[in-house]
Amino acid sequence: MANGTVKIRIEKVSKIFAAQRQAPVTALDVVTIDIHAEEILCLLGPSGCGKSTLLNMIGGFESPSTGAVSINGRAVDRPAPDRAMVFQTPALFPWLTVDQNITLGAKCRGVPREVYDRGATEFIRAVGLSGFEHYYPYQLSGGMRQRVSIARALLGHPEVLLLDEPFGALDAQTRLSMQELLLRIWDQFRPTIVFVTHDVEEAVFLASRVLLMSARPGRIREEIVVALPRPRTFEVLTSDEFVAIKKHLLSLVHDLSH
Repeated sequence: MANGTVKIRIEKVSKIFAAQRQAPVTALDVVTIDIHAEEILCLLGPSGCGKSTLLNMIGGFESPSTGAVSINGRAVDRPAPDRAMVFQTPALFPWLTVDQNITLGAKCRGVPREVYDRGATEFIRAVGLSGFEHYYPYQLSGGMRQRVSIARALLGHPEVLLLDEPFGALDAQTRLSMQELLLRIWDQFRPTIVFVTHDVEEAVFLASRVLLMSARPGRIREEIVVALPRPRTFEVLTSDEFVAIKKHLLSLVHDLSH
């Protein structure tokens, strides 16, 4: 569970995108969130509600129009190695092997080879890809390619892991397997995780807290604390407690859409 220390502070953040020959678009409207160290926070909401924009601000890829984003009390103004991002599409280099894709960033940062080789071995094992080090992306399934992306993100030992619907393109069986993998990785390494999804069941299964966002302009409409015990495995999906939280969240989503 989260340890109580505020890791990420999003304070009165709004984001307005200018559009040529059209009225400006307000993507986020005065959003304030405190995210605690070692927490798994899920941002849940419809397409276009600003979830990915918030994630990009934490990552340092976007700047707020108003308000501020800080990590450990320091303003976020650019990407940095303390944060790593995993997207829905793995975005691997097709001409590099699994091992080469995972270690490329560390190599470019000047990390000594013996250090990143040792780290790659650890994280390849952590994501269940031992034996596939010399495979190319075209030889892997969608779920395996996403495992490579997660291992690549973890190699830099980020304090914050940002995931933008990383399992959205996977079939149901692979998706559940990847969710369980993410929970095992969190249990082992304890990064702060901010996870964007539009899937209610996924949010409840993974999160310590779920923040439900309204349609554009994005605002935080509800906070749902998920007090299910950890470690969590697929068995929890049919528990009375899980079903009750899912039902409550579905009713909130329904009310927001009507």
